[in-house]
Amino acid sequence: MTATILKKKMRDHLALFFQEQALAQWFDPLLLSLDTENKELRVSFPHSFFGRWFQECIRPQFEQHAVAVIAPLHLAYEGQNGSTEVRESTQIQHTEKTNQKAGEPEITTPRGQGAVHSAPVTGEEGQQPALFVAGRIPLQDHTFASFLVNKKNDFPLAAAKEAVTNIRKPQYTPFVVFGHSGSGKTHLLEAMINAITNAYSSLQMFYGDAEEFMAFAKANAGLNTPGGIQGYFIDDAQRLFDAGASLQKQAASYLDTLYRHNKAVTLCMDASPAGRESILPQLRQRLTSGLVVKLKKPDVHVRRLYVQQMNTEFHLGLTKGQALSLAQNVTDFRTIIGTLTRIKAYKLLVGDETPDIEHIISTLGSQNCLTPQGIVRCVAEYCGTTEQQVTGTARTQSACTARHYAMYLCRELLGFSLVQVGRFFGGRDHSSVVYSIKKIKSLLASNNVTHNELSTLKQMCLTRAGEMQEDG
Repeated sequence: MTATILKKKMRDHLALFFQEQALAQWFDPLLLSLDTENKELRVSFPHSFFGRWFQECIRPQFEQHAVAVIAPLHLAYEGQNGSTEVRESTQIQHTEKTNQKAGEPEITTPRGQGAVHSAPVTGEEGQQPALFVAGRIPLQDHTFASFLVNKKNDFPLAAAKEAVTNIRKPQYTPFVVFGHSGSGKTHLLEAMINAITNAYSSLQMFYGDAEEFMAFAKANAGLNTPGGIQGYFIDDAQRLFDAGASLQKQAASYLDTLYRHNKAVTLCMDASPAGRESILPQLRQRLTSGLVVKLKKPDVHVRRLYVQQMNTEFHLGLTKGQALSLAQNVTDFRTIIGTLTRIKAYKLLVGDETPDIEHIISTLGSQNCLTPQGIVRCVAEYCGTTEQQVTGTARTQSACTARHYAMYLCRELLGFSLVQVGRFFGGRDHSSVVYSIKKIKSLLASNNVTHNELSTLKQMCLTRAGEMQEDG
């Protein structure tokens, strides 16, 4: 069997679990070669940035599925400097030749997955790492311990922990968490997933938004044979409400099927399904037949704790009074992180260690003139491309560089989540955004040209936003 045939077999197998877009992003670029003498399949990467991203985000899932296709072959990762590190496993030998160059950051194991690379990779269910079949992986620092809460949100937190404990035999399906934007829904959802990953090593899980869930269900024959996937975690599920009658009927049918197969389903949305007039009766009935809880906006005490936590992480040096002032004037986590990011950028670019925090807070009442559209406009102008090419699918070098810059700046200057960034840039997958941002961070650490260009672009974006605000 040739490496080409083996790669096709692996892709056909992975297509049962991953969307086409995800495979095009992380599997198709892999370079496979077959060493028949050593019974080894060698995996190499198109460049070092891709290799580091693959190691951190994709490797555990790739190895779990590789067993089904290549065993008893060994699996090797090849780099460029010829060094070799060997780790033994029951069926697959990990021969890893690192692709780290001088000055490049070290490839590290992602938080929360310290045992994945050295753990046995076998076909035995009890030894497999948890699997995310939609290609979206939760942030490892989103845990129950880091979820700031007080008594008014004790019930949603307790219900989420109970759902994790009974993931194999769910007491209520679906489990619906709703609340205003910035109330912490995604954090709680990902905390559930991370808790399951740590507690149940053999469970398979789906994690994606409403569109990804519908596409996955359709690709898998309406989930009539859901197989080994036990937990379904769906973010931004309110998009189902705005879909046409046909799609809503399909969604209700999919959820009914999962209920009949005793699968655990958790959905996060911005409003209660009981109060949305646009929902078809059968979908509303299914959504409200389980447990529906409201995640209330964080109060000032919780917001103050969050500001202090981010103040330490960002090294902002805010006083207790400034942290309290911000917590009193901003009512949701998302705006808080955006404001702190703005303060961080101001201190970095202007060189003022004591920015006027009160002025920054006072401008929150008016529309923030720094927008993703404004960032894309500045980057497109600077890089000599068009806004459509930056947010679209153009693959020229200037368009790709501009896109990476713009994604990074939306994350840094606006505090956008990875999902928000991907959504704005043409509905890109979570993993694609992770790759782009990690690439820029790596270049910033080792490339003075990139560092200078990003500094210039940040200044352009903030200056133009400030001018628009003054004109307004």
